[in-house]
Amino acid sequence: MRPTGKVNYVTLALIVAALGGIYWVIFFAPVYLDNMDVKEAIEAAYNQSSQLGDDPLRKFVLDRVNSSQLGNHREDDGYGNVKVVGGLGIKPEQITIERNEVTRRIRIQVEYAREVVLKPTSRVRTVRFRPQKEAPFPATK
Repeated sequence: MRPTGKVNYVTLALIVAALGGIYWVIFFAPVYLDNMDVKEAIEAAYNQSSQLGDDPLRKFVLDRVNSSQLGNHREDDGYGNVKVVGGLGIKPEQITIERNEVTRRIRIQVEYAREVVLKPTSRVRTVRFRPQKEAPFPATK
C-alpha cells in the first residue's frame, strides 16, 4: 500500500500530457480543419480541370478558400489598422497549377500559412501548409 500524500509521477505525467493534448486541440485543431477544407477545394478544382483553364481554375480555388465562412486572417485596411476578417486570405500567386501534356498529369498546389495566437502568453505560432493534388488528367465528360 502506498503512503498517503505521496505523488505518483506516472499519473502526474499522464495528467500533464492530457492537458497538453486538450490545449493543442483548442488552439491548433481549427487551422488543421481549415486545411482539410483547402484540400477539398483542390480536389474540386481537379475535377473541374478538364473543363477550365488555369486562370478560371485558380479563381475557382480562391473563391472557395477565401469564403468568409472558412477560417479568418489578419488584414491591413490600408491605414495601418490590422483587423481580423473571414477567409484564409490566400492570394492568386500562392496557387500553383502545372499541366504536363506529355505525361497527361496535372498538379494543383496551394501554399499558405496560418497564425495561431497561444494563450495566455499571446505568442504567435505560424503553421505552414502546402496541400496539393497531382494526378492524371481527369476524364472529360
